[in-house]
Amino acid sequence: TCGTLIATRDDLGACLDGLPIDEESISLGDAAPYTLSAMLLSVARRRGIPWARLAGTTNQSDYLSLHAALHMWDRLSMPGQKRVLLDHIEWMGAHVPRWNALSIVGQHMQQAGATPAQAMGLTLSSAIQYADDLVARGRDPDVFLQRFSFFFDVSISFFEEIAKFRAGRRLWARIARERFGARDPRALRLRFHAQTSGADLTRQQPLNNI
Repeated sequence: TCGTLIATRDDLGACLDGLPIDEESISLGDAAPYTLSAMLLSVARRRGIPWARLAGTTNQSDYLSLHAALHMWDRLSMPGQKRVLLDHIEWMGAHVPRWNALSIVGQHMQQAGATPAQAMGLTLSSAIQYADDLVARGRDPDVFLQRFSFFFDVSISFFEEIAKFRAGRRLWARIARERFGARDPRALRLRFHAQTSGADLTRQQPLNNI
């Protein structure tokens, strides 16, 4: 009822058959995004596509939002999730430079009941934590912050949502510059994807959802 069963590399290869994975950006969203990423790299290698040509996002890699808002019982402990994520960011940065290894999810927070302003604040807080963790590993903010991506909700509060995104862009640029010392303009960007808030949809009156 919700997607396609992907258990092996061949399953993913069948899903991507005929698609130019070296030309299109791919988002891998799942409770096991690192496994899907490994499968994708294997599919690319089988097709003779250099990993440097792949572009996309490891969605659902923001374990803090999963624990805070989705109440998911992950396969790993919190320290384990942290280690896997940081290893993934470092490895993909070295081998798949166009890949966004981290998608920081404010959508989960807002769907769980946060206001637009709270969702932005919680999301940026998570981003700060992840950046602190990477700095502790000796990583350069001017490099890794360029690949940070964000994922937000858009509720029916039209003007409040506009204000949320405008404020978020300014706040994140200031945080990246003043807290982490980033100087490259690409490291200051709040690059985000957004989608309709499911909490605002009315299942019993589908015409309202148009």
